[in-house]
Amino acid sequence: MLLDATIRENIAYGRPGADERSVLRAAEAADVAGFAHRMPDGYDTAVGPGGRQLSGGQQRRVAIARAPVRDTPVLVLDEPTTGLDAESARRVMEPLRRLMASRTTFLITHDPQLAVQADTVLPVGPLPELLDVPPSGGRAKVV
Repeated sequence: MLLDATIRENIAYGRPGADERSVLRAAEAADVAGFAHRMPDGYDTAVGPGGRQLSGGQQRRVAIARAPVRDTPVLVLDEPTTGLDAESARRVMEPLRRLMASRTTFLITHDPQLAVQADTVLPVGPLPELLDVPPSGGRAKVV
């Protein structure tokens, strides 16, 4: 969820008082920099209520940029790619994979393609489609 504020302010929301360097590093890590530079006012572009001036994928990447600014050891992701087309989901997951690599991550998802990227999967309720995902690239152990 984004605030009715600028891209910069939405990223800095992860850590009030974050310096410019931290915000820009986080934007780069979350793949925000590429589209922010093309916006009319760059990082000072207002995103509108709920981020409506941005695409769904751009909104997710701005929200993701809060994590490296805050730099916590635990990351909780709740359906990070829901409602996104395949290309937008890929663009959201690339920076998330980098963030997840150095943190304990809880990934809540119904998407079997995301679930198989986890080290361990704990299904809650029946989830037969998870077991049908081919192991190509997936490393998940279902417990």
